[in-house]
Amino acid sequence: MSFTLSCAKEDFKFSSAHFVAHDGGREKLHGHNYRLYVSLTSGALGEDGTVMDFAELKRVVRSLCK
Repeated sequence: MSFTLSCAKEDFKFSSAHFVAHDGGREKLHGHNYRLYVSLTSGALGEDGTVMDFAELKRVVRSLCK
């Protein structure tokens, strides 16, 4: 048996910029915006009967997105 916690929030997003170098040149620096959907699966529940504390999951993901 497995248990899953899934989460998508408006502020689970980040931006990233890059350029590709090729044939002695490179394209212009440009960026992309990303939104995260997080899904955690566990084969067992914790002592408190949850996969993970929902508040802690949001704190970790928001910290990574910053």
